[in-house]
Amino acid sequence: MENTTSSSFYKEQGEKNLQSIVGDLFVAGSETSSNSLSFATLYLSQHLGTQRKAQAELDRVVGLDRQVFLSDDKTLQSHLKSFKLGMEIGKDTDVVDSEILKV
Repeated sequence: MENTTSSSFYKEQGEKNLQSIVGDLFVAGSETSSNSLSFATLYLSQHLGTQRKAQAELDRVVGLDRQVFLSDDKTLQSHLKSFKLGMEIGKDTDVVDSEILKV
């Protein structure tokens, strides 16, 4: 790769562009996470049996006196399965209907 001063990533302009790109990536990641969590919540609200099973498991394994930690993942099988299913559904769902984008 050749070193050039005409690049859009050179000096002050490069720093502005880098900040813009990092900001775009942050917003995109936040939107994806928000969308996935929304669908996980929607899934659990529509499947009350699954929600009750996950809550009972959380109460049994974690209890009410502490927070859930990542290290609990080995003992929270039902809860993780239902949460991961909701995350998978949200991941594959378009935020904007693809028909709207067709002009």
